[in-house]
Formats: sequence, C-alpha cells, structure tokens
Amino acid sequence: MAAAPPIAGVRKPSNRDWLDCDRTFAEEADKVILLLCQGSDDAGEHAMQLICNYKESPLAYTILAEVKLARMNQQMAKGHLNSAKVLAPRCPHIAFVLALVLMRLGFWDEAVVECDRSLGEPEPTDPAWHCPFPKIHIDAIIRSKAPKHRIALMRERIRRLRFRAKKGNRTAVPQKPLSSAPKWPPESVDVDRARYDWGRMSEEERQAFMTVSFEDMKSYCRSGGLSKQMTGVLSDAEEFVKGFFEWKDNESAESWQESIQRYNQANLRPEVLFFEHATAGTLHRKV
Repeated sequence: MAAAPPIAGVRKPSNRDWLDCDRTFAEEADKVILLLCQGSDDAGEHAMQLICNYKESPLAYTILAEVKLARMNQQMAKGHLNSAKVLAPRCPHIAFVLALVLMRLGFWDEAVVECDRSLGEPEPTDPAWHCPFPKIHIDAIIRSKAPKHRIALMRERIRRLRFRAKKGNRTAVPQKPLSSAPKWPPESVDVDRARYDWGRMSEEERQAFMTVSFEDMKSYCRSGGLSKQMTGVLSDAEEFVKGFFEWKDNESAESWQESIQRYNQANLRPEVLFFEHATAGTLHRKV
C-alpha cells in the first residue's frame, strides 16, 4: 500500500500588508503607530527595527515613511515610499503619498508621472492594506465597505492631486499644505470599534462619557478664536437644554434615567451617541 502523501503545511503570512500578516507583525507595527501618535522619539528606532525584521514588507516601509513625514524629513520619506512602491506597485495609497511628497519637494513633473502611473494601473489594490493605521481600525474599515469604494475614493484624490501638481508646475506658486491621511467615506468610519468600546463600559462610565460641560465647550470656543456671536449661540443652546431637560446642580439618578428614556424615545441608540461623542473628541484633538 502506497504511503499517504505528506500534508501540505499551512502557508505563513507574508506580512506584506494588513490583510496578510501574523500577530507578531501586527503588534510590532501597532507599537510604532502608537509611538508615532504619542509623538515619541522612539518611533523612529522601532520603525527601523520593523524594516530590519520585514525587509519585503511594503507596509513596513509605508509606516517608516509616515514617521519621517512626522519628523518633517520629506527626502527620507520619499526614499522609503519609493521602496514601498517597488514592493507594492498597485497600491494607490502609496502612490498618493509619494506624489504628495514629490510635490512638497518641488518635483512637480515627477508627481504628475507618479499620479499617471497609478491611475493607469488596471487592477489597483485596496488602499487600506498599506495605511499606517492601527490594525483594529483597518479591520473595521475593511469590513465597512467593498474595496472598490475605497479604490474609487483614492483614485479621485490622486486625480485632484495631479491637477494641483500640473497647476503648481505652471505657476510656481506654493500650494496649500495637503494631508497624506486617507479620507474615507462616512460609512467607513470605525463604527464597529465604537460599538465595541461602548459595550465594554459600565453604566457609570457611560454616564460620565456622555456628560457635557458647557463651560469646557465655551472655553474651547474662546481659545479657538471663534467670534463672540458663536460663543453667544453656544450660551443660548446651554439655556435651551437646561430649560428643556430641567437640569439642576443636584441632578439625581432618576433625572438621568429620564434623559436616557427621552433619547430612546427619539430612536437614538446609546452606541450612536457614543460614536458621535468619540468623533467629536477626535476632531477636537486635530484642531
């Protein structure tokens, strides 16, 4: 009786992108991104270590380029993005960021060529695969929509970038700074992550999270240089809310439950309110 053929081994992840990586790569990449978000000087060292461990990973080069961009080192970012492009020539995200860096360096013609190269790609890959976002966010983005929606959005950004590169080359007038962060459609926002975080909160944590301080909001408006008229509108809104909900300094748990019931009657799910609050917090940090 002939011996049974050997069982084929399970293919190891290539660690080239978020869709095909193992847990170790994801943890190391997430650590670099976290350090970058925190503004830590250690981000560069860990990003270089990521490259040393995964020399064939275009995602690793993209993350390192993001670190260099945060340090305002456009020339180094350009080199790493070129390496990423060689490893993942079909990725529209890499092409967009590379063209953007070329524009910042004044290489208008090269930026146009890079845009044309990417727009001429017949089978572009999902731009989310090589985005320097935490993996949990990427997973939620990938689940939210089909890849064709993100590809179409990124290709439109590349077309607009190409137009600006052509215009900048003709006029030699400095263009407004552009962001390399991908702008996903509203449907692609991390709703799943918001729902997950909301479900892990206790009732007390939910109440504290949904508490709004009008004094903090007015202070923020003043610090942002908003007009007195806008601050006045916020004050009017405060009075309206106080009158509508009959808030008092010694608000009881019963009155809070009544407020929650009013939200429920308006068909507003708690996780939706949580997500809206979280989104506002994100915008607050970016201002």
